[in-house]
Order: sequence, then C-alpha cells, then structure tokens
Amino acid sequence: NVTEVSISYISIQQTPNYEWYYVGETLDTSGLVLNATYNNGQTYTIASGFSCSPTMLNYAGTQDITVSYGNLYTSFSVEVYSPSISLSYGDGTIYMDCWDSSWNASRGVPLWKIYLPDVTTNPGGGSVSWSVVSGSAYIYNDYIAAQQPGTIRVRATYTYCGYSYSADCIVRLGI
Repeated sequence: NVTEVSISYISIQQTPNYEWYYVGETLDTSGLVLNATYNNGQTYTIASGFSCSPTMLNYAGTQDITVSYGNLYTSFSVEVYSPSISLSYGDGTIYMDCWDSSWNASRGVPLWKIYLPDVTTNPGGGSVSWSVVSGSAYIYNDYIAAQQPGTIRVRATYTYCGYSYSADCIVRLGI
C-alpha cells in the first residue's frame, strides 16, 4: 500500500538579509529560507526555487511580500522608506543673506555670488541637480550668481531609482 507524500504547507524559516529598503529599490531575497512540511509531518529546508512578489518596492510603508513555491504561498513583511533630501541650513525654505559680492570688471556691474548650500541625500547613490525656480540669477558650478540684488529661489532635486525629491532655498542677494 503506497501513501502519497506531498507538501502540506510552507513557512518562513529565515527572512532575507535585508528587511528594509528605500522606494524604488528591488527586493533582495538572499538569506530567505523556507521550511516545507509534508503531510506526514516531515520537514525539509527550501533555499531556492521559490519566487517573491512584488520584487519592486515602489511605495513607502510596510509591504507584504508573497513567497510562492509550487502552488503554496506564505509571506513576510519589509519596511520601505522614502528617500529624502535636505540642505545644510535645514529643510524646506531657508533665507540667507548674500555673503560674497565682487565686481564684474568686464561689464562694470556688481556680481553677487553665494555658494550653493551643502546637500544631504538619503540614501546615497542618486544624483542632485540645481535649478533657479524664480528670480534673476544663474547657477554656475557650485554657486549662485546674479548681477542685481533681489530674492531668488533655487531648488535642489535629488533623483534616486527614478523618483525625485526636492528642497528649495530662498536666497536674498544684497538686500
């Protein structure tokens, strides 16, 4: 008399090495180990041959990951955080008085110049670009320059895994 032995259920023996991510990252299943339990009570370890869904982590918060092996399913959770960008003077809108004014001899007009604030990004690995949002100024290398006094708004945009995050800075030049 032959009794058919089949897997009754699977369970997580060990969760993956990485249990938190940033939005836009891909799930890393290294370290994930399952237990398969047969209908006769025996168990064995499954270290490969399973699949996980979703694999792209595209929103912040707790995300449940479904693990499938054959027609059986189980799950575990990971935490996903939004990347962020901040300026050394604080987050959001910052007022700074111009600290460096020099004379543009070729045009005979003052040139106000202030270095761009330091940027902190989280996580590393993305890219930062600057733009002038409002006001009469331009960005050159690592500073903002204008040939007349006034208030301008510049924006640092951090791009990571296809998502963008911004921080603005208001600069008062010679006023």
